Amino acid sequence: MLLPPLGFSLRKLYLESIAIRTIFNLRQNRPELFYERAKFRSFDIQYGEDELVHLYLTIELPAKDITDIKEKIDIKEKIDLVSQEMTKELKQPVKINLDIFPFQRFESRPFPPANENWSGRSQKSNPPFIPPRGE
Repeated sequence: MLLPPLGFSLRKLYLESIAIRTIFNLRQNRPELFYERAKFRSFDIQYGEDELVHLYLTIELPAKDITDIKEKIDIKEKIDLVSQEMTKELKQPVKINLDIFPFQRFESRPFPPANENWSGRSQKSNPPFIPPRGE
């Protein structure tokens, strides 16, 4: 009863290991296939009876890196090339499903400002409160 789920889990772990190694090697050897500022957020592999491996990737990419239709076509060509390399390494057909989340970063200023305490008063004008000693 335990062996089929264990075998399935070990197979998935094996495929994930090869897929991660392949992506790492591709990033080193074929950097033009990847966006320099892309950040991987999730990675999952699913496979079934048909021997087709589904690789689900989610990345974040700065919004200005995804601008027009030409760029989207370029992304599709890159996914196909990565899929071909994965198929060679895994020795099984691979279908890549890529979700790209464009992001734009905004930052707040530090609060409280360095010269103020939490009450909003300048630390220079008000000494810290020291309670009186009770007898």
